[in-house]
Amino acid sequence: LARACCRNIRLVLGFHGLETAGEFSMRDRVVATGARWFAAECTTVSVSGAEKMTRELGIPPDRITVLSNGVDLQRFSAVPREAAAAGRAEFGILADATVIGAVGNLTTVKRQDLLLSALATCGDSGQKLRLLLVGDGPERGRLEALCRSLQRSATVTFAGARNDIPRLLTAIDVFVNCSDSEGMSNALLEVMAAGLPVIATRVGGNEELVRDREDGWLIPKGDAGALAAALREAATDPERRRRFGLAARARAEQFSFDSTVHAYERFYSDRLQPTVRGNAKNVPAANGERVRKLFTSPIT
Repeated sequence: LARACCRNIRLVLGFHGLETAGEFSMRDRVVATGARWFAAECTTVSVSGAEKMTRELGIPPDRITVLSNGVDLQRFSAVPREAAAAGRAEFGILADATVIGAVGNLTTVKRQDLLLSALATCGDSGQKLRLLLVGDGPERGRLEALCRSLQRSATVTFAGARNDIPRLLTAIDVFVNCSDSEGMSNALLEVMAAGLPVIATRVGGNEELVRDREDGWLIPKGDAGALAAALREAATDPERRRRFGLAARARAEQFSFDSTVHAYERFYSDRLQPTVRGNAKNVPAANGERVRKLFTSPIT
């Protein structure tokens, strides 16, 4: 609507991910029609997202710019494994347990139900597996009921919504992201920066972040058997977990938050350069610290 009323502006639309399991909503499709009509430019966080926008929304590839998400490498620094005991004490998890962690909203697209089902089929390898689910959401009641029906209540902890994620990550041995859909997962970036190996589904930007059998395990979407197999391997091979974790940290360093800030600065500065109201105007790049505050300030 703003673009329809004001001709002398540039229109940019940002796509970060899907609210549903791999499908654009009707609202997305209506907005895409307007974007094509006004020759809007689009940004997205992953190559797979750009391809999907072209394939399903008809946005021309030359109107899409990929600006990857970034991670604060200082906040999510690699944590010595000896710090794990303190993180586990709060939840009564024994030192010799292998802790599987998942951080995210408890919603259908995140598929925590698949993780619970896979864990229940791990057999002898799952005897010392403990699952720490961090987050809250509309699916919590259903997931707790599923946990009871699978007789896994003693080995699964629902930690709820937390604001101390870096500390909680010290208690985790391997992180699982088994979503049906992702743009570029911030949670995945954060745990990789913390030096954790990951198990992730082959959806969205996950394949652009995780190198299979190098940083962790990539599995097909919705495949409880493949997830269980990866969990068993992670539980029985601590040396592989260690190697994958080191590789994951190195991989995360390629997605630093500073590089993301600079990419956005360049993108918008380039689009502010053309003539504004008939006067040539050179717009300097934004101050990096101000941009950082803009990106990290809570919405009130």
